[in-house]
Amino acid sequence: MQNNSDQRHGKDRLAIPDCLIAATAIISDMELFAYNTKDFKFIKELKLFYMENS
Repeated sequence: MQNNSDQRHGKDRLAIPDCLIAATAIISDMELFAYNTKDFKFIKELKLFYMENS
């Protein structure tokens, strides 16, 4: 049997490592910098860091 615990299914699902990263940012009251911000946008408590285009 194949372990699919780290694969996302559905629009609002994260892999476990991404959940831990988001939770750490939330409890630390820090902004999260990630290239894949679309994966985290549904978490209302999470502050995402956005870089301005130069």
